[in-house]
Amino acid sequence: MISTGIYGWIRHPMYLGAILFFLGGPLLMGSLYGLIIGVLLSLSVILRTI
Repeated sequence: MISTGIYGWIRHPMYLGAILFFLGGPLLMGSLYGLIIGVLLSLSVILRTI
């Protein structure tokens, strides 16, 4: 098990990219409803990897 670097924080860098996409898009567009959905999607990705 790797415990240093980016792999110490997240299993697969693509998961981090997906979370940034889910949260960044609504933030850039100023959409509250999109941000709520993005948070729910991000939580589903995080909980899936645990």
